[in-house]
Amino acid sequence: MEDLNRIVRAVLGNLNPGLSSQIHVQLGELPAVFVDTDDITRVLQNIFINASEAIPPDGIITITSSHRDGAVELSVEDNGTGNDQGVYGKRALSSIPHLQA
Repeated sequence: MEDLNRIVRAVLGNLNPGLSSQIHVQLGELPAVFVDTDDITRVLQNIFINASEAIPPDGIITITSSHRDGAVELSVEDNGTGNDQGVYGKRALSSIPHLQA
């Protein structure tokens, strides 16, 4: 059982410090979850790096987590140019062995 918010904070701590003013973090209280820390860390790193590369110099990345209806939700939003959400989501999830898009 892992603390997803701790993993998010650890990944964010390893990003370029210059991005800190562009990242808004709103992590809600979450229960511990079953997740492979290495796999989810790689996925989060890729998502955060892609978001940071897509935003303009004054862009914002918003990361939120919540727990409702028995599910944990992690959301990453940015105001960059973006990719095809359907294709990107399937690629990101396919890198985790037990998840499917």
